[in-house]
Amino acid sequence: MPGNSNIIKDKLKFNYELWLQPSIININNFRGHIESSFEFPLNKNFSLLSSINYTYESIVLNNVKQNDFIFLLGLSIN
Repeated sequence: MPGNSNIIKDKLKFNYELWLQPSIININNFRGHIESSFEFPLNKNFSLLSSINYTYESIVLNNVKQNDFIFLLGLSIN
């Protein structure tokens, strides 16, 4: 389920993507993903970008984490 919106007209943009993928065989086996970002245009060529990504898997191999969390802060070239 992707989407986006302008929080402050042409000054602050919010983007997101959310999905859940269940197993057909086992309802307790699923993975999910959330990605969201804020974009603040500095001028017509550059934007300040902040992003959060979170992924979860209910069943994983040994020595593999069930969830990942990533926070990014950067500059975007338009």
